[in-house]
Amino acid sequence: MPTINNINYSDDLKTVLGTEFIDSKTVKIIDSVEKINKNAFRLCKMENVILPNNLKYIDESAFEYCKNLKNIILPQSLLQIGGSAFRNCTSLTNVKLSPNIKEIDFLAFDNTPFLESLKNEKELQIYEKYLVNGKNVNKEEIIIPKDIEIMSNNCFFHSGIIKSVSLENTKITEIPKSCFHLCNHLNEIFFSNNIEKINSHAFAGCSFKKVIIPASVKEIDTYAFYGNSSLSEVIILSNNIDLDEDIFAYCNSIDTIYMSENAIEKNPLFARKHDYKIKPLTLDMLLDNGCSLKNLQKILISDEKNIEI
Repeated sequence: MPTINNINYSDDLKTVLGTEFIDSKTVKIIDSVEKINKNAFRLCKMENVILPNNLKYIDESAFEYCKNLKNIILPQSLLQIGGSAFRNCTSLTNVKLSPNIKEIDFLAFDNTPFLESLKNEKELQIYEKYLVNGKNVNKEEIIIPKDIEIMSNNCFFHSGIIKSVSLENTKITEIPKSCFHLCNHLNEIFFSNNIEKINSHAFAGCSFKKVIIPASVKEIDTYAFYGNSSLSEVIILSNNIDLDEDIFAYCNSIDTIYMSENAIEKNPLFARKHDYKIKPLTLDMLLDNGCSLKNLQKILISDEKNIEI
């Protein structure tokens, strides 16, 4: 295990494994590093870190409790920031996020001056295209700003007051893991037509009675709507979609799921496993539920046999 300037690296010099005693104000990580492991710099006392241009992943708690850390520039190569990565860095004021980050995990910047500086008039904490934190909002209706492209995992976790969320005009393509988990009063969601994936536990423990999945969605991950005990009807507009068989686990009030024949054929385990009534989409049913002409056209063109005219 190579050690350079009291930093322990993997044999291929691509991963920071941990540290020895660090007493310098500035730490420079060697250029070949692509990943910083869990707890690698936890409790260290440096004020500045120079990250390599090849860095892709910062694992959970990597810099947690680095209370003297003031500034950090995250390189263009960075794709993921793990949970609590910079949590309790109580001097961390200046952070420059990479525009290429795909995932910011739970509490990544919790209890930092940087996070507090991001609050806007809607109590959302936003950095450019990233919605970093929304769990402190004190409103029943939330409209996500149109410039937002990425929300952090657990972004609104346990925000019990929220009843309605609109994503309609955003550029968001994924609902991240546990984004609205345990928002137990949330009963209304307006998706944009850009949404392609709903990740695990995204809406677990919410209070929906009806859910309409837009035609743009290609994948819904496990337990996405886990424990929505009031949910009775689901309308899935997408023809080309992958459905985990446990999407609606413990949604014991579901009576009917409407979906196209293509979607049913593509997801046999989902269709067979549960006691739901699986019914084909019909034009009247879609119009009754306010589906847009744009979505109807997609369904009619790609799966005409399922639409009764």
